[in-house]
Amino acid sequence: MIYIASPYTAGGADEALMQERYEQACIATAKMTRNGHTVFSPIVHSHPLTRCGVEGLGHDFAYWSKIDYEFIDLCDELVVLKLDGWRDSKGIAEEVKYAESKGKIYM
Repeated sequence: MIYIASPYTAGGADEALMQERYEQACIATAKMTRNGHTVFSPIVHSHPLTRCGVEGLGHDFAYWSKIDYEFIDLCDELVVLKLDGWRDSKGIAEEVKYAESKGKIYM
């Protein structure tokens, strides 16, 4: 199983940029799924949840990190979707660090 790390709020992203990053993560997740991989993208999962009308859901890595780490534990490898802003993403840096500490393959 593959965990797809991708930037979301990096660089102080506004709503339009977060939407664009979400759509790009959806495309990458769909293509990998079509190619026979079992994948999990936290952005594909969490972006719609933050817009469904339930108050109190955060947008940043600090809010979602516990869930993200649990999914990384279940995955065999972590792939970084290198969209604009990925190098500035604190969330990606933490996901990679965590995955490496667990002996996960990082690409």
